[in-house]
Amino acid sequence: MKKLLLLLLFIPLMSFGQTNFRKMSWGDSVEDLKKTYPEATFEKGSEGELDIFMQEGNLIGIEVFINYLFYENEFVAGMYMPKLTGYANSKDRLRDFYSISNRLNEKYTMEREDNWVDTTYKDDPNSLDHAIATGDVILVEMGEAGDTKIIHNLSKGEHYLIYGSTKWVEIKKREQKDDF
Repeated sequence: MKKLLLLLLFIPLMSFGQTNFRKMSWGDSVEDLKKTYPEATFEKGSEGELDIFMQEGNLIGIEVFINYLFYENEFVAGMYMPKLTGYANSKDRLRDFYSISNRLNEKYTMEREDNWVDTTYKDDPNSLDHAIATGDVILVEMGEAGDTKIIHNLSKGEHYLIYGSTKWVEIKKREQKDDF
């Protein structure tokens, strides 16, 4: 009985203070974001049903846009998008993808599932940057941490790292279903 009581007291303490993305927890409001980052300046935008609050920042030495996505005033996803303007070539973009990937894999179990459109360079790792630049491949790795889905993607036109809630996954599935 005593062990059960200690366990019941310990579980809430373990949950207290845990966050899903940059000091924010799923379900937090826009007001919570502004309280968490009172000095930050956010640009506000929207995409479909989502309200997006964006700021510039840094992720392991990489300049990024940091996006907080809200659905009906509930925080549902966070996203890092490296600034593409600062890259001299696709090798730099690939280097940053691997830098982020290495850090992710230190913390989470990530599964790599690249999407090859044209397999000409698939067995030539020295030409991977060229395959990305020409749109022949999209590098994708995915993982989960509790109720958080993690997606890291590099393609010809974009590079992003998303931490998404179960609600965000449902929204994305609904949007895709509505496309057809």
